[in-house]
Amino acid sequence: MEDEVARGAIITEKGEMLWPNPNPPMLDAAPKAKKETVEDTGPKDLRPETMQKAGIIAASLASIVGFGVLCPTNPAFHSMLTTFSLAVVAGY
Repeated sequence: MEDEVARGAIITEKGEMLWPNPNPPMLDAAPKAKKETVEDTGPKDLRPETMQKAGIIAASLASIVGFGVLCPTNPAFHSMLTTFSLAVVAGY
């Protein structure tokens, strides 16, 4: 009963209710600083973020199409590329 951790975990002892702990442990953390209030300026404009993501996706798809156009017509190459792509996805 002298150990703080054991005392906090024990609920009953010898038919006597010991919960809640009358001496809860005190935290050593410093009090949090108060946050400054920021005025609400309305909804955030998501257009720039959305356009950037759409541009990245479009560039990725265009590079995949370009790679498909420029790659050799050997079926073995396409088979190895497919296997490699699936291995990358499964490994990730």
